[in-house]
Amino acid sequence: MDVVAEVDFDFSPFLKRYKDGRIERLLRSPLVAASENPTANRGVATRDVVIDHGTGVSARLFLPSEAVMAAGNRRLPLIMYIHGGSFCTESAFCRMYHRYATALAASTGALVV
Repeated sequence: MDVVAEVDFDFSPFLKRYKDGRIERLLRSPLVAASENPTANRGVATRDVVIDHGTGVSARLFLPSEAVMAAGNRRLPLIMYIHGGSFCTESAFCRMYHRYATALAASTGALVV
């Protein structure tokens, strides 16, 4: 058997780790594209940012438009949201967490990362 295809750790139905270091996520929900248009997203603009270019680690920012206008020159509160699955089974860009973070930003008036 090819070493690349050999499973080192099988944590079905969530993920598999291969001997070559690859991780395969088995549970995947549809991804949602970021949108700078807040009217399409409960008054929240979203943007993806790369945190580490070497590894490709990135995050999604959820910015409530009304809070930005009301804040003027003041900074918004910041909420750093990390779900319990540590993004092993999903990502910041999946539909479920996108909807949750959008609702959180809209209801609190905070920037959600």
